[in-house]
Amino acid sequence: MRCKTCKEKIVLHIKSYFRVGRTLALWSWPSRITAIVSILIALYAGIGFLALPPLVKTRLIKTLSERTGRNVELNRLRINPFSLSTTLQKLSIYDPDGSRFIGFDELYINFQTSSLFRWTYTFAQLRLTAPYICVKIRKDKTFNFQDLLPSTNDKSKTQQRSLVPLLIQRLIIDHGQTIFEDYSRTTPFREEINDVSISFQNFTTRPNREGLYEFEAITGHGEALKYRGNISMSPLYSKGRLELSGIKLRSLWSYLQDQLNFKITRGELDISGDYEFDATGETPDILVQQGKIDVRSLTVAEKGSDEEIIALPHLIMSGTDIDFRKKSVKVNHVQSGSTTINAVRDEDGSMNLFALFRPKPGKEEDKTLPSDPNPSTGWVFSIGKIEIADYALHMKDHSTKPVANLDLSPINMKLEDVQIGAPGLARIELEAGFNQTGMITIAGNGAIDHPAVDLNVELSKVLIKPFQPYCERYVRLVIEDGAVTTNGHINYSQAGGSPDIHFQGDIAIESARITDPVLAGDILRCERLDLQQVQYQNSPDLLTINEIIARGLYTDIIIGPDRTANVQHILVSAEPLPEKSESRGTAAHRLSVQIGQVSVTDSSMNFADHSLTPRFATGIQDLNGTIKGLSSEQLARAEINLKGYVDKYAPVTIQGKINPLSDQAFTDINMNFQGIELTTFSSYSGKFAGYKIEKGKLTLGLHYKLSEKILIGENHIVMDQFTLGEKVDGPDVTKLPVRLAIAILKDSRGIIDINLPVRGDLNDPKFRFGPLILKTLVNLIVKAATAPFKMLGALVGSEGEELSFVSFAPGSDSLSQEQQAKLSRLAKALANRPQLRLDLRGTAVEAADRQAIAEQAIMAGIRAQKDAASEGTLTEEEQKRLHKLYRETFKKDDPRDLVSPTDAQGIKLPRDVYKAAVAEAARKRLIEKYPVSEDDLRTLARKRAESIKDFMVHQGGIAEPRVFLLDVNTKASALNGEIRMPLALDAH
Repeated sequence: MRCKTCKEKIVLHIKSYFRVGRTLALWSWPSRITAIVSILIALYAGIGFLALPPLVKTRLIKTLSERTGRNVELNRLRINPFSLSTTLQKLSIYDPDGSRFIGFDELYINFQTSSLFRWTYTFAQLRLTAPYICVKIRKDKTFNFQDLLPSTNDKSKTQQRSLVPLLIQRLIIDHGQTIFEDYSRTTPFREEINDVSISFQNFTTRPNREGLYEFEAITGHGEALKYRGNISMSPLYSKGRLELSGIKLRSLWSYLQDQLNFKITRGELDISGDYEFDATGETPDILVQQGKIDVRSLTVAEKGSDEEIIALPHLIMSGTDIDFRKKSVKVNHVQSGSTTINAVRDEDGSMNLFALFRPKPGKEEDKTLPSDPNPSTGWVFSIGKIEIADYALHMKDHSTKPVANLDLSPINMKLEDVQIGAPGLARIELEAGFNQTGMITIAGNGAIDHPAVDLNVELSKVLIKPFQPYCERYVRLVIEDGAVTTNGHINYSQAGGSPDIHFQGDIAIESARITDPVLAGDILRCERLDLQQVQYQNSPDLLTINEIIARGLYTDIIIGPDRTANVQHILVSAEPLPEKSESRGTAAHRLSVQIGQVSVTDSSMNFADHSLTPRFATGIQDLNGTIKGLSSEQLARAEINLKGYVDKYAPVTIQGKINPLSDQAFTDINMNFQGIELTTFSSYSGKFAGYKIEKGKLTLGLHYKLSEKILIGENHIVMDQFTLGEKVDGPDVTKLPVRLAIAILKDSRGIIDINLPVRGDLNDPKFRFGPLILKTLVNLIVKAATAPFKMLGALVGSEGEELSFVSFAPGSDSLSQEQQAKLSRLAKALANRPQLRLDLRGTAVEAADRQAIAEQAIMAGIRAQKDAASEGTLTEEEQKRLHKLYRETFKKDDPRDLVSPTDAQGIKLPRDVYKAAVAEAARKRLIEKYPVSEDDLRTLARKRAESIKDFMVHQGGIAEPRVFLLDVNTKASALNGEIRMPLALDAH
């Protein structure tokens, strides 16, 4: 039944067809044509709207998948066969890792039938909505689209083909999104560009056809792209104007942060300019004209810190022309202002700015790059004018302790005609304030290609106090005040490996004040120090100064409570310098110095000793004079002539020749001090001598010669009416008889006149000039106090030790001629020193004088006369008296029993020999037995002192009150058979 029904239906259809055909045959031709066209249109519409989209979609997905090797998704494809348009919706192509690579929400293409007549593929409109592309750089530094690029052979074939003629009357890209990801970097980078919209009119690839295009694109970050110009695809040529604005510098830094040592926290960049791109030649040519770069609100900080290193409000580079073929860049004007730069110098001396902007070395950067054999092929930069205004440079130098703070603000600079990579001189003008006080001004010319400058430099009242931390490396001084003013000219050039430097000008230091931090006092002050006509050159090293003028110079030498002078702790101990090589090599690099004249005006020097109570202070005022011809040349001699006053009234002159600048310093100088009040030194006298100074004046004549580091000095010291005052007690007071020493040194006029020679070797590390003089003077005082007769003898040209005693024969109080002559010399010395007193202590030697007294008494009895001589042969009568005295003394003992009548061999002695022997034996026994009392010895000692006193008073002319007899001494010892009676001096 079912088959029968089907057959009936088929028959009915066939009949219907032939019926329509029969009906159509009855139609008119217009009706027939209309019907046929309608059927064709219906068929065309059916195929275009219904049949073709699924086929094209399937084929498109398959083709894209095969050619890209990626998963492709297309949500919908629509074709409008009447408008010849195609719409693709929701296309996505995925990377092998599953992430979206390329896609869009909608692509609308409207093809024009006019392409048949133009021989060009013509599209009325191509609109791409929400396009998406994600470009990735993988960890292995390959791109995610690298497998889609044609091979080398494919590239060459593609290049040989001509471009397909194409015309797009309107090209629209709306709300595009581009994502860039780079995983090859240490810090992965990802950046999105959203909401990009572009519109082109009449875009074509037809040969020798240019289209005028204008479009704008704005990203989600506010970055904008504006373009207007012509583009020709065949040949490849374009000319127009491009403007980029609002580029976020933070985003650019984020991508490069692994290669940079700094970070950009904010900032925007605008770039605009006219360009021309021409690829018709063998090599493409790019020209940029009237380019402009504008940097705004840029802040740069160090990584790991939020502290700003650079804060740049704006920088504008205008009028930029770039020619890639000629490798030239010309900039008309660079302008910037109100920028702050915070620089830091680390403890090792490195600058943070250099370290921050030095690129980090990459893996390939350690390879040695070949040098360019033809430097002329490099780029040439030419800048018409660079202007910066109101800049500020703040530097903290941590290489010093404490940290040094240096500020240059405001900085205003103008550079004109700057050439880089080509010869040329740039005009330089710079003004900068220094630490908000002084001003630095620089003007002149300079070249960068071959470094050279020719500049006028002016420093106006630049404070030196900020440089205090740098001084503490070398000296323990505090700069309290002072300013430098300089007006000079610097010339620098570097033709070869070593630079050539020349400077000439004037330098002045005003109101300088330097203090000693240990003793908290001024050590140097100067109203003004002028260095006139200073010239320096480094090849050879030479420094010349026409004149140095010091006005109101004041220096202060202070001894502190610990007895340490301020000059002793000024220098900071440093590491020992390496040993010098051969002298020739050292001299070749030694700076030669020549100073025409040093003038000192209204200056002074002060000396104070705070270790004394009361404190001691003195100084030289009104110091004026000159030093002419200072030079480091070995044989040069400078003439010095200075005059001043000690304590306002005592004149001082310093004259001679010096050469302190040479390796072997030379000095031949005379210093004379006239009439210095000795009461000035009362503090020293009280502390060490035990007496204050009542009055007196001091005159010094000092002559020093220094040659080959051997010092020879002559010190002529004259003290007039030097008088000690009241006694002072103290732990440092000497126990020596100071008054006696002064009385010995002082003559009858009340004058002490001393010559003190000194000698020293400066090669001796223990040599100290000041202590050498003081030691010599102290030794003189000690010598006068401890060996007064030796000093007294030296003053009168006699042997000092001989004047300290008088010799007597045992038992005698008589002065020999020799001793009288000695006392005459002593009397002469005492006559010229009226303050000296002579103390006489009578002396007896018990053994020698006792025997002598006994012998004198026995011989007086034997010879029956007073003061009989002990020598000589006894007569017969004297022998009889001797025998009688012997028998009376020894109870009638016979003296002949004392001597044997025969000798050792038993031979009888001759009668006269025997009698003489008996007499001598008896005499000796009588002397031994003779009683000599202590009173006899004291009497003898006193008579000796009296005999000296009588001679000094009557023969020497010494006033009797100046000679004192002291209690006698009977316990002295004899020396070489002499009885030496010591003399003593005292002062009143």
